[in-house]
Amino acid sequence: MGLILDIAYMTGLAVSSPVWGYKMLATGKWRTDWAGRLGKGQTLAKLPGQRTILLHAVSLGETNSSMSLRIRLVSPTLTACNKIVRC
Repeated sequence: MGLILDIAYMTGLAVSSPVWGYKMLATGKWRTDWAGRLGKGQTLAKLPGQRTILLHAVSLGETNSSMSLRIRLVSPTLTACNKIVRC
């Protein structure tokens, strides 16, 4: 089933490419972050001696949840055991 969906997606992309390609060139929005969308973007700077966690949120609910998670993760009163789950 996955192969059929991939073929359908690529066919739809090929058929619609003249339309969105023209729109991108006409509006000047052709310089989008395609490399980043395909996983080839810039890496995040790492601070020496610190760990990095990337929180990605799309909807408002996810953003609100990630903010409370961030606050819990940076709280100095939490131990390593109860940062994500209770022991």
